[in-house]
Amino acid sequence: MSAQDPYFSLYAQNPLMINPAFAGSVSNLRICSGYRNQWPALFGNAITYAFSSDYYFPKQKLGMGLNYFSESSQIGNDNVVKNYRAGLDFAHRLYIEKDSTKGFMQLGIEYAYGVKSQDTNSVNCLYACPYDYTLKADYHDLSFGILFYRNNFCLGLAAYHVNQPEIDFTSTYKLPVRYVAHAAKIFRTKDSISTYFEPRVFFYGYQYYNTVQIGFILNRGPVFAGVDYRTNDSFIFTLGFHTKRVSFAYSYDLQRSYLNNERLGSHELSFQIRLLNKKQDQSLGTIGYL
Repeated sequence: MSAQDPYFSLYAQNPLMINPAFAGSVSNLRICSGYRNQWPALFGNAITYAFSSDYYFPKQKLGMGLNYFSESSQIGNDNVVKNYRAGLDFAHRLYIEKDSTKGFMQLGIEYAYGVKSQDTNSVNCLYACPYDYTLKADYHDLSFGILFYRNNFCLGLAAYHVNQPEIDFTSTYKLPVRYVAHAAKIFRTKDSISTYFEPRVFFYGYQYYNTVQIGFILNRGPVFAGVDYRTNDSFIFTLGFHTKRVSFAYSYDLQRSYLNNERLGSHELSFQIRLLNKKQDQSLGTIGYL
């Protein structure tokens, strides 16, 4: 039994899930949470919860962050396969221009500890099995990332599981390296800073699987909406609102395929709060809604 990392369509709302270099990329304390219900029409859907928080220390030019996710998948009559992972992120900032608000680069590293478990009480059993027990495997994980920001343009690269930890219960399967690349650019209107168009692209791949999510966000005032396409998989529709302190978003994945005459779809929610620091906001560049 191998393990796959959870995938969030609202990846921009959960930045530490895609790149450790995002730690401290905004100039205030950022707290993020996410929920994903994948294929709820099927018996065997996957449910994922995510949480992260990060902060930037300007004197040390250091960003620090924490992230956690839990994922459960139903097999038989129970949620028998579960995956937990907690990570600690560090990112060092390098300014590429004298004016610190115009651009910077961040180098990130993440150490994580994960546990995967399988409850066998419903695997291949119509009734309670006489040999019910729980299998568990834990692992230590190491990941790296780089982030570049300049004039409302963001570009990042990351590699997860670079130490390829053994995670299978038989200790014969190594978690493959997961590669991430992402880019986004904000185009603002001349008459209003709160009205902008943001095209973006996100690549996610490992071993024999890879996908690209490409789309855009249109923001006007506190409301934003977007459409993305994930290759060979689904169209993603996003709607949300944000203020200086709070951001909330909902997305729906409309699958291109059917199973048992049911169109597969996924629901996702995200919530983000920022505790503002006015002094830092005046002196440091931020990535805004990227």
